[in-house]
Amino acid sequence: MMQAQNKYRELCQSDADIPLFSQAWWLDAVAGPANWGVSLVEKSGEIVAALPYTINRKWGMTKISQPVLTPFLGPWFKIYAQKNTQRFTIEKEYLETLFAQLPRHVLYRQNWHYRAQNWLPLYWRGFEQFTQYSYVINDLSDLDAVWDNFASRARTTIRSAQNKHELTISNDISMTDFYSHNRQIFERQNIPVPYDLATVERIHQATQQRQASKFFVAKDKEDNIHAIAYIIWDENSAHYLMNAVNPSFMHTGGQSLCLWEAIKFASSVTQSFDLGGSIIAPIEKFLRAFGGELKSFLGIRKVHNPLLKAYYQLRGIW
Repeated sequence: MMQAQNKYRELCQSDADIPLFSQAWWLDAVAGPANWGVSLVEKSGEIVAALPYTINRKWGMTKISQPVLTPFLGPWFKIYAQKNTQRFTIEKEYLETLFAQLPRHVLYRQNWHYRAQNWLPLYWRGFEQFTQYSYVINDLSDLDAVWDNFASRARTTIRSAQNKHELTISNDISMTDFYSHNRQIFERQNIPVPYDLATVERIHQATQQRQASKFFVAKDKEDNIHAIAYIIWDENSAHYLMNAVNPSFMHTGGQSLCLWEAIKFASSVTQSFDLGGSIIAPIEKFLRAFGGELKSFLGIRKVHNPLLKAYYQLRGIW
Protein backbone atom coordinates (compact mmCIF):
# COMPACT_ATOMS: atom_id res chain seq x y z
CA MET A 1 0.00 0.00 0.00
CA MET A 2 2.86 2.38 0.81
CA GLN A 3 4.38 2.03 -2.66
CA ALA A 4 1.09 3.03 -4.30
CA GLN A 5 0.65 5.85 -1.78
CA ASN A 6 4.11 7.24 -2.56
CA LYS A 7 3.41 7.13 -6.29
CA TYR A 8 0.14 8.93 -5.67
CA ARG A 9 1.87 11.62 -3.60
CA GLU A 10 4.16 12.31 -6.55
CA LEU A 11 1.13 12.45 -8.88
CA CYS A 12 -0.61 14.98 -6.64
CA GLN A 13 2.46 17.19 -6.67
CA SER A 14 2.81 17.08 -10.45
CA ASP A 15 -0.79 17.10 -11.72
CA ALA A 16 -2.98 20.09 -10.87
CA ASP A 17 -6.03 18.18 -12.12
CA ILE A 18 -6.31 16.18 -8.88
CA PRO A 19 -9.27 17.65 -6.92
CA LEU A 20 -8.54 19.28 -3.57
CA PHE A 21 -10.29 16.63 -1.47
CA SER A 22 -8.44 13.84 -3.28
CA GLN A 23 -5.03 15.34 -2.59
CA ALA A 24 -2.62 13.23 -0.52
CA TRP A 25 -2.04 16.06 1.95
CA TRP A 26 -5.79 16.37 2.53
CA LEU A 27 -6.13 12.65 3.24
CA ASP A 28 -3.19 12.89 5.65
CA ALA A 29 -5.03 15.64 7.50
CA VAL A 30 -8.48 14.04 7.76
CA ALA A 31 -7.50 10.39 8.12
CA GLY A 32 -3.79 10.14 8.90
CA PRO A 33 -1.18 8.57 6.56
CA ALA A 34 -1.76 5.07 7.96
CA ASN A 35 -5.53 5.19 7.39
CA TRP A 36 -5.77 5.79 3.67
CA GLY A 37 -4.68 4.01 0.54
CA VAL A 38 -5.04 4.29 -3.20
CA SER A 39 -5.69 2.02 -6.16
CA LEU A 40 -3.78 2.92 -9.32
CA VAL A 41 -3.87 2.12 -13.02
CA GLU A 42 -0.62 2.68 -14.87
CA LYS A 43 -0.01 2.66 -18.61
CA SER A 44 3.53 2.92 -20.00
CA GLY A 45 4.79 4.21 -16.66
CA GLU A 46 2.08 6.89 -16.39
CA ILE A 47 -0.71 6.88 -13.80
CA VAL A 48 -3.95 7.15 -15.78
CA ALA A 49 -6.47 6.38 -13.03
CA ALA A 50 -6.56 6.53 -9.25
CA LEU A 51 -9.02 5.73 -6.49
CA PRO A 52 -7.97 7.15 -3.12
CA TYR A 53 -9.88 5.79 -0.13
CA THR A 54 -9.87 5.93 3.65
CA ILE A 55 -10.00 2.89 5.88
CA ASN A 56 -11.98 2.52 9.08
CA ARG A 57 -11.29 -0.64 11.10
CA LYS A 58 -13.69 -1.60 13.87
CA TRP A 59 -14.77 -4.88 15.47
CA GLY A 60 -12.47 -6.78 13.12
CA MET A 61 -14.17 -5.29 10.04
CA THR A 62 -12.69 -2.96 7.44
CA LYS A 63 -14.89 -0.23 6.01
CA ILE A 64 -14.07 2.09 3.13
CA SER A 65 -16.07 5.22 3.82
CA GLN A 66 -16.18 8.97 3.33
CA PRO A 67 -13.86 10.84 5.73
CA VAL A 68 -15.17 13.75 7.76
CA LEU A 69 -15.35 17.21 6.17
CA THR A 70 -14.68 15.66 2.76
CA PRO A 71 -17.59 16.20 0.39
CA PHE A 72 -15.99 14.35 -2.55
CA LEU A 73 -13.55 11.54 -3.18
CA GLY A 74 -13.91 8.69 -5.66
CA PRO A 75 -12.10 7.84 -8.91
CA TRP A 76 -9.90 10.12 -10.98
CA PHE A 77 -9.15 9.46 -14.64
CA LYS A 78 -6.72 10.77 -17.23
CA ILE A 79 -8.26 9.66 -20.52
CA TYR A 80 -7.00 10.98 -23.84
CA ALA A 81 -9.67 9.39 -26.03
CA GLN A 82 -12.06 11.88 -27.62
CA LYS A 83 -14.86 9.59 -28.79
CA ASN A 84 -17.50 8.68 -26.23
CA THR A 85 -17.41 5.03 -27.28
CA GLN A 86 -13.70 4.86 -26.52
CA ARG A 87 -13.94 6.92 -23.34
CA PHE A 88 -16.71 4.84 -21.77
CA THR A 89 -14.90 1.61 -22.64
CA ILE A 90 -11.73 2.90 -20.99
CA GLU A 91 -13.64 4.11 -17.89
CA LYS A 92 -15.16 0.64 -17.52
CA GLU A 93 -11.73 -0.97 -17.71
CA TYR A 94 -10.19 1.48 -15.26
CA LEU A 95 -13.02 1.20 -12.72
CA GLU A 96 -12.85 -2.59 -12.75
CA THR A 97 -9.07 -2.48 -12.25
CA LEU A 98 -9.27 0.12 -9.45
CA PHE A 99 -11.96 -1.70 -7.48
CA ALA A 100 -10.21 -5.05 -7.86
CA GLN A 101 -7.26 -3.58 -5.94
CA LEU A 102 -9.25 -2.47 -2.90
CA PRO A 103 -8.43 -4.29 0.33
CA ARG A 104 -10.95 -6.79 1.62
CA HIS A 105 -13.81 -4.79 3.15
CA VAL A 106 -17.38 -5.16 4.36
CA LEU A 107 -18.57 -1.72 3.29
CA TYR A 108 -17.79 0.70 0.48
CA ARG A 109 -19.29 4.18 0.57
CA GLN A 110 -17.90 7.23 -1.21
CA ASN A 111 -19.19 10.47 -2.68
CA TRP A 112 -17.68 10.97 -6.12
CA HIS A 113 -16.51 14.27 -7.55
CA TYR A 114 -18.82 15.99 -10.07
CA ARG A 115 -16.62 14.90 -12.96
CA ALA A 116 -17.05 11.17 -12.22
CA GLN A 117 -20.53 10.35 -13.49
CA ASN A 118 -20.21 6.87 -15.00
CA TRP A 119 -20.98 4.35 -12.27
CA LEU A 120 -22.66 1.81 -14.58
CA PRO A 121 -19.81 -0.74 -14.32
CA LEU A 122 -20.38 -0.81 -10.56
CA TYR A 123 -24.14 -1.19 -10.95
CA TRP A 124 -23.42 -4.45 -12.77
CA ARG A 125 -21.41 -5.51 -9.71
CA GLY A 126 -24.22 -4.89 -7.22
CA PHE A 127 -23.38 -1.37 -6.06
CA GLU A 128 -26.07 1.24 -5.35
CA GLN A 129 -26.16 4.93 -6.20
CA PHE A 130 -27.81 7.89 -4.47
CA THR A 131 -27.79 11.42 -5.85
CA GLN A 132 -26.63 14.41 -3.80
CA TYR A 133 -26.50 18.11 -4.61
CA SER A 134 -24.37 21.15 -4.05
CA TYR A 135 -24.74 24.79 -5.08
CA VAL A 136 -21.76 26.13 -7.04
CA ILE A 137 -21.04 29.68 -8.22
CA ASN A 138 -19.12 28.73 -11.35
CA ASP A 139 -17.60 32.09 -12.25
CA LEU A 140 -16.27 34.60 -9.73
CA SER A 141 -14.70 36.94 -12.28
CA ASP A 142 -17.62 39.44 -12.18
CA LEU A 143 -18.67 40.11 -8.58
CA ASP A 144 -21.41 42.51 -9.64
CA ALA A 145 -23.00 39.68 -11.61
CA VAL A 146 -22.55 37.32 -8.66
CA TRP A 147 -24.27 39.84 -6.35
CA ASP A 148 -27.10 40.44 -8.81
CA ASN A 149 -27.70 36.69 -8.97
CA PHE A 150 -28.35 36.48 -5.22
CA ALA A 151 -31.95 36.18 -4.12
CA SER A 152 -33.30 39.56 -3.00
CA ARG A 153 -33.71 38.23 0.56
CA ALA A 154 -29.96 37.45 0.71
CA ARG A 155 -29.00 40.94 -0.45
CA THR A 156 -31.43 42.53 2.02
CA THR A 157 -30.04 40.42 4.87
CA ILE A 158 -26.46 41.38 4.05
CA ARG A 159 -27.29 45.09 3.89
CA SER A 160 -29.14 44.83 7.20
CA ALA A 161 -26.15 43.12 8.82
CA GLN A 162 -23.91 45.98 7.69
CA ASN A 163 -26.22 48.96 8.19
CA LYS A 164 -28.73 48.10 10.90
CA HIS A 165 -26.61 45.78 13.05
CA GLU A 166 -23.30 47.43 12.11
CA LEU A 167 -21.46 44.15 11.75
CA THR A 168 -17.91 44.13 10.45
CA ILE A 169 -15.69 41.29 9.27
CA SER A 170 -12.35 40.24 10.71
CA ASN A 171 -10.18 37.21 9.97
CA ASP A 172 -8.56 36.86 13.36
CA ILE A 173 -9.62 33.77 15.29
CA SER A 174 -7.87 30.54 16.24
CA MET A 175 -9.15 27.14 15.18
CA THR A 176 -9.59 26.25 18.86
CA ASP A 177 -11.88 29.24 19.41
CA PHE A 178 -13.73 28.59 16.16
CA TYR A 179 -14.32 24.96 17.13
CA SER A 180 -15.86 26.02 20.43
CA HIS A 181 -18.44 28.04 18.44
CA ASN A 182 -18.86 25.47 15.68
CA ARG A 183 -19.67 22.59 18.01
CA GLN A 184 -22.65 24.52 19.41
CA ILE A 185 -24.46 23.88 16.10
CA PHE A 186 -24.51 20.17 16.89
CA GLU A 187 -24.97 20.44 20.64
CA ARG A 188 -28.13 22.54 20.20
CA GLN A 189 -29.59 19.63 18.20
CA ASN A 190 -28.29 16.94 20.56
CA ILE A 191 -26.14 15.57 17.73
CA PRO A 192 -22.60 14.31 18.37
CA VAL A 193 -19.97 16.55 16.77
CA PRO A 194 -18.79 14.50 13.76
CA TYR A 195 -15.15 15.60 14.05
CA ASP A 196 -12.81 16.41 16.89
CA LEU A 197 -10.57 19.39 17.53
CA ALA A 198 -7.42 17.47 16.58
CA THR A 199 -8.81 16.78 13.09
CA VAL A 200 -9.79 20.37 12.33
CA GLU A 201 -6.46 21.56 13.73
CA ARG A 202 -4.66 19.26 11.27
CA ILE A 203 -6.82 20.55 8.42
CA HIS A 204 -6.10 24.14 9.37
CA GLN A 205 -2.38 23.53 9.69
CA ALA A 206 -2.23 21.78 6.32
CA THR A 207 -4.24 24.46 4.52
CA GLN A 208 -2.35 27.31 6.18
CA GLN A 209 0.93 25.79 5.01
CA ARG A 210 -0.47 26.11 1.49
CA GLN A 211 -2.06 29.54 2.11
CA ALA A 212 -5.39 27.96 1.27
CA SER A 213 -7.79 28.68 4.14
CA LYS A 214 -9.34 31.70 5.84
CA PHE A 215 -11.81 32.62 8.57
CA PHE A 216 -14.46 35.31 8.18
CA VAL A 217 -15.78 36.50 11.54
CA ALA A 218 -18.79 38.83 11.85
CA LYS A 219 -18.62 41.02 14.98
CA ASP A 220 -20.63 43.93 16.34
CA LYS A 221 -19.38 47.12 18.01
CA GLU A 222 -19.14 45.35 21.36
CA ASP A 223 -16.88 42.71 19.79
CA ASN A 224 -19.55 40.01 20.09
CA ILE A 225 -19.13 37.25 17.52
CA HIS A 226 -22.32 36.76 15.52
CA ALA A 227 -21.16 34.22 12.92
CA ILE A 228 -18.06 32.64 11.40
CA ALA A 229 -17.33 31.11 8.02
CA TYR A 230 -14.30 28.95 7.22
CA ILE A 231 -13.31 28.37 3.61
CA ILE A 232 -10.55 26.45 1.88
CA TRP A 233 -9.49 26.62 -1.75
CA ASP A 234 -7.21 25.53 -4.56
CA GLU A 235 -6.70 27.11 -7.97
CA ASN A 236 -10.01 25.72 -9.23
CA SER A 237 -12.54 26.34 -6.47
CA ALA A 238 -13.17 27.55 -2.94
CA HIS A 239 -15.28 25.47 -0.55
CA TYR A 240 -17.52 26.64 2.29
CA LEU A 241 -16.25 23.98 4.67
CA MET A 242 -17.48 24.95 8.15
CA ASN A 243 -19.43 27.67 9.88
CA ALA A 244 -20.72 28.82 13.25
CA VAL A 245 -23.63 31.02 14.32
CA ASN A 246 -24.04 32.52 17.77
CA PRO A 247 -27.50 31.42 19.02
CA SER A 248 -27.90 34.80 20.70
CA PHE A 249 -27.61 36.55 17.32
CA MET A 250 -29.41 34.21 14.94
CA HIS A 251 -31.30 36.93 13.06
CA THR A 252 -28.70 39.65 12.51
CA GLY A 253 -27.51 38.35 9.13
CA GLY A 254 -24.00 37.57 10.31
CA GLN A 255 -23.80 34.27 8.48
CA SER A 256 -24.90 35.82 5.18
CA LEU A 257 -22.41 38.64 5.57
CA CYS A 258 -19.59 36.20 6.32
CA LEU A 259 -20.43 34.18 3.24
CA TRP A 260 -20.58 37.22 0.97
CA GLU A 261 -17.20 38.44 2.23
CA ALA A 262 -15.81 34.94 1.71
CA ILE A 263 -17.11 34.88 -1.87
CA LYS A 264 -15.56 38.27 -2.57
CA PHE A 265 -12.22 37.15 -1.20
CA ALA A 266 -12.37 33.87 -3.10
CA SER A 267 -12.66 35.79 -6.36
CA SER A 268 -9.07 36.94 -5.83
CA VAL A 269 -7.60 33.45 -5.39
CA THR A 270 -9.69 31.00 -7.41
CA GLN A 271 -12.33 30.58 -10.11
CA SER A 272 -15.49 29.21 -8.48
CA PHE A 273 -17.17 28.84 -5.10
CA ASP A 274 -18.77 25.64 -3.84
CA LEU A 275 -21.43 26.53 -1.28
CA GLY A 276 -22.25 22.93 -0.45
CA GLY A 277 -25.73 21.50 -0.12
CA SER A 278 -28.11 19.95 2.36
CA ILE A 279 -31.23 17.81 2.55
CA ILE A 280 -32.32 19.91 5.54
CA ALA A 281 -34.83 22.35 4.06
CA PRO A 282 -33.89 25.57 5.96
CA ILE A 283 -30.18 25.05 5.24
CA GLU A 284 -30.86 24.33 1.56
CA LYS A 285 -32.99 27.49 1.34
CA PHE A 286 -30.17 29.55 2.83
CA LEU A 287 -27.56 28.19 0.42
CA ARG A 288 -29.87 28.47 -2.59
CA ALA A 289 -30.23 32.21 -2.01
CA PHE A 290 -26.61 32.79 -3.09
CA GLY A 291 -27.31 32.01 -6.71
CA GLY A 292 -25.19 28.94 -7.30
CA GLU A 293 -25.89 26.34 -9.95
CA LEU A 294 -27.43 23.17 -8.53
CA LYS A 295 -24.93 20.43 -9.36
CA SER A 296 -25.44 16.74 -8.73
CA PHE A 297 -22.83 14.26 -7.62
CA LEU A 298 -22.95 10.54 -7.00
CA GLY A 299 -22.92 8.65 -3.74
CA ILE A 300 -21.83 5.06 -4.38
CA ARG A 301 -22.21 2.30 -1.82
CA LYS A 302 -22.24 -1.43 -1.29
CA VAL A 303 -22.38 -3.61 1.83
CA HIS A 304 -20.66 -6.93 1.22
CA ASN A 305 -21.73 -8.40 4.56
CA PRO A 306 -25.47 -9.31 4.54
CA LEU A 307 -25.73 -9.21 8.34
CA LEU A 308 -24.23 -5.71 8.41
CA LYS A 309 -26.59 -4.57 5.67
CA ALA A 310 -29.58 -5.93 7.60
CA TYR A 311 -28.36 -4.06 10.69
CA TYR A 312 -28.05 -0.81 8.73
CA GLN A 313 -31.51 -1.23 7.24
CA LEU A 314 -32.99 -1.98 10.66
CA ARG A 315 -31.41 1.21 12.01
CA GLY A 316 -32.70 3.20 9.04
CA ILE A 317 -29.22 4.32 7.97
CA TRP A 318 -29.15 2.58 4.61
